[in-house]
This record gives sequence, C-alpha cells and structure tokens, in this order.
Amino acid sequence: MSSAMGTASPRISPDGKRLALDIMDPRTGNMDIWIYETAGGLATRLTTHPALDSAPVWSPDGRQIAFFSLRLSHPDLFLKNADGSGSDELLLSADSSKYTTDWSSSGTVLYRILDGKSNLELWTVPTKGERKPAPFLKSSFAVSHGQFSPDSRWVAYSSNESGTWEVYVTPFPGPGGNWKVSAAGGGNEPRWRRDGKELFYLAPDGTLMSVAVRGGGAQFDADPPQPLFKARPRQHISSGDLFTYDVAPDGQRFLVNTDVGETGSPSLSFIQSWTAMVKR
Repeated sequence: MSSAMGTASPRISPDGKRLALDIMDPRTGNMDIWIYETAGGLATRLTTHPALDSAPVWSPDGRQIAFFSLRLSHPDLFLKNADGSGSDELLLSADSSKYTTDWSSSGTVLYRILDGKSNLELWTVPTKGERKPAPFLKSSFAVSHGQFSPDSRWVAYSSNESGTWEVYVTPFPGPGGNWKVSAAGGGNEPRWRRDGKELFYLAPDGTLMSVAVRGGGAQFDADPPQPLFKARPRQHISSGDLFTYDVAPDGQRFLVNTDVGETGSPSLSFIQSWTAMVKR
C-alpha cells in the first residue's frame, strides 16, 4: 500500500480485517482518518472536518474509533462509528494537548497529554457514564505510547526516566511498580499481540524487537527481548505522529510506515510470516 499523501498512525482493527490511519492531503495540508480493508478494496474516509483529525484507536469490538481533533482550536478527543454512520461525538474537551493511544477491553480510553505546566503524562477517560478524566502515569519524567494489554491488566509504555527512552510495563489501574522490558540501548512504541503473550517494540536503530510474556501472576514476567527484523520506520511527520507500525492480531504480520525514497511519498508495507525470516 502506498500513497502520494502523507500517512501516519496505522492501527489494525481487533479482527485484523481493517486498518485505520491518518492521511494528509498535500494540496490542503489537512489530515483526516481513513479506513482500509486489509484484504484490499477501496478506502473509506472516516472524518471530513476541515480541521486536523488524527491518531485513531479502535474500540475493543471494532465498532468505533477514538481520535483527537483540532476542530475546537486545541486537541480534544472524539468518537466516531467505524462504519462512518452517525455524527462525531465529543468525548473530552480540556485545555491540555491530548493524543489518543489506546482503548481498553473495559471501555477506557488511554491518552497522552502535554500542557504548559507539565511533562508528557498518560491519562484515562471512560467512554461511558460520567467520562471523568484521571491521571494514570504522572511524574517528573516523560511518558508516552501507552498500550493496554488485551486483558487490560497491564499498560506498556515508553519513558525517559533512565535518561533514554525505554519500554516499561505497569499494572492497570494501579497502583504498582513498573518493569523495564527493553534491552540495553532503549526502545519505543510498544505493541501487544492479541493474546497478550508477546510484546513488541522498536529499538533506536529501527529493529523490531519481540518480548515473550509469561504467565498471569501478580508480577509482570517476560523473557529477554529478541530482535526480529529491521523495520525501517519513517520519521515522524508531525508531533502527533507517535506510532509508525502496528501488528496483526496473530503477531505474524506487521504494518510499517516507511519511506520509499521520494519526498512526500511514504508507504505502508505489510511484513508477513516473520518467523520464516528470523531464528527464534
């Protein structure tokens, strides 16, 4: 899959059959969210507002998309039916800059914030009921890329608390400690396999790493990271472009946003059956 338009924030649906992503129109500079069928076919434009819409995340049942938009002059969170029906629904409006990162199996949206008085933080907001936002990870260090485990027991995230970006896992909803899962040299952009038995992240040199996750005890238990392949992710095109790849539910295919060597022409590439490419 390739496009002359800028693409960002790829997100595969829970059933693996659809892809949501940002597409920037080079004529207007505006960004909207589009839906693709992973088996091929025509793309569907999900958002049509003249303001920037970005960072789609799927609801656990695949029926809705959460995203952030600048339509109210600052980044706010919205919901939209994934089939395009109905109107866009405001989920959360506040002065802080917000970026959607994930949606838990229990119906909670995880998002990153940045305001003038704080560092990067991770907050949550329920999609039902009172919809009251609450801080989840807030410290003197920057945290980002929050991702719920499929059973919502854990959140994987990146933090610079060690002086470089590393990948950690912490209990949800907390409180609790954290466990560093990235190898020496750091890591970023964690993603879970659909069954929760494997965690992936990007090393600083672009190598995609795999972490085998063990049983479901009170403490997080995982094997040392193993390299899979060089992903060659594209450099971020905006401050909101935080994720450059995603993994299919079975953990055997990866969608990587890459540069194809021409300015303004990023592409999305599926890497399939990676087990045949590396020794486990």
